[in-house]
Amino acid sequence: LVIHAVKNHDARKGLGIDLLPERIKECKANAKFYKVEDRVSFLQKDALTVKDFSEASVIHRPAEVMTEGDAWAETDRQRRDLADLLLGLSDQQWSQPSLCTGWRVRDVASHLALAHTGAWRATIDLARAGGRFQTMIHDAALRHAALPPAASSAEIRAMAGSRRRAPGISYLEPLLDVLVHGQDIAVPLGLPRPMPIDAAAAVATRVWTMP
Repeated sequence: LVIHAVKNHDARKGLGIDLLPERIKECKANAKFYKVEDRVSFLQKDALTVKDFSEASVIHRPAEVMTEGDAWAETDRQRRDLADLLLGLSDQQWSQPSLCTGWRVRDVASHLALAHTGAWRATIDLARAGGRFQTMIHDAALRHAALPPAASSAEIRAMAGSRRRAPGISYLEPLLDVLVHGQDIAVPLGLPRPMPIDAAAAVATRVWTMP
C-alpha cells in the first residue's frame, strides 16, 4: 500500500511498518523493483506501538483499487507464474520449510492445488478430520503433498481461466490466496517474486473490511 500510494497517487513519501524482517526485506525489494526506493522507507517494529501519526494522511478508496475482471486476470497471471516457479524447484527446495509454521514448500503448493476441491471431497476430508476445519485443511494438504512437484504445478496452472470459488467468498479471496502463499513459498527460498501493487492493495482492503 505504501508503494501503491507513492507510485500511483503522487504521495510525497511513505512509511511501512512490519514486525517480520522477511516482510521488510520483501518490501524494500519491491520498492526497488518499482523505482520508488527514494520515496519510501520501512521500519521493523510493532505498528501498534507508534504513537505519533500527525504527519500522515490516508486516502482510502477501495472501489477504485481493482475491478472484478482485473482481479481475476491477476489471479490467472499469478497462478501461471507460480506454476512456473514450482516446476523449477529442486527436491531440496520442495521440502524446505515455508513461512507457514509447520508447512513445507510442497505442503503450501498442495494447499493451493486443492483450491478447487469439490463439495463431496471436502465433506469426506472434513469427516476424516473429526469436523475440525483447520485440521481438514492441514491434513488434506499433507496427503496431497505426496504427489511430485509437477503434479501441483499442473493443477495450479489448470486453474488459470477458471472463475470458480467457494461459496460465501468474494472474487478477491482466490487472489489473496495465491499472493500470500506465493510469498510463503518464494521468500524462504530466496526467490524473487515481486508483489503487484494494485493487487496487494485490493486484497489488503478486503482483509481489513471482512466481518
